[in-house]
Amino acid sequence: MSAIRRITLQLCALVAIEGPLYWRYGDEQARWHWFTHFYVGASLALLLMAWYVRSRGRVPSLAILYPVVGHLYAMFPDVLFSAGMAHQRWMDIFLGHISTHFVPARNLTWYGIFAASLAVFLYATSRVPRMHVALVRQPQP
Repeated sequence: MSAIRRITLQLCALVAIEGPLYWRYGDEQARWHWFTHFYVGASLALLLMAWYVRSRGRVPSLAILYPVVGHLYAMFPDVLFSAGMAHQRWMDIFLGHISTHFVPARNLTWYGIFAASLAVFLYATSRVPRMHVALVRQPQP
C-alpha cells in the first residue's frame, strides 16, 4: 500500500472516530471535556511514539491513529458514565481522568503539553534517516 493511501485511510479513520465522539459531548459547555481527554491521551501517545522512534529508528506504522487510541483510553470513564456509573477517584488510572480537570488553566495547560509533545515527536522523526532508493537500477559488474 502506498504511503499516501495509508495516510489517507488513517485520516479517514481519525475523523470517523473523533468526529462522533466530539459530537456526542454535545453543547459548548461539555466540549471542553472532550479536549481535555484528547490533549492528555494524545500527548502520552506522542511521547511514547517519540521514544519508539528514538529506540527503533523508524516511525511506527499507523502513527496517526495512536493519539486516537490514547484519547479513547483517557476518556473511557465517560463511556462508563454514559452507562450509568458515576465518576469516582479510581478512574484516575485512565490517564488521570478526574484529576486532569483540576490543573491550573485547564485546557490551556493541556494544550501546551500537547504542543510540546508534538514538537518532541516531530523532532524525533526528523532525526530518522531517509532511505534513498535509486530510480533506475544500476547494472551489477
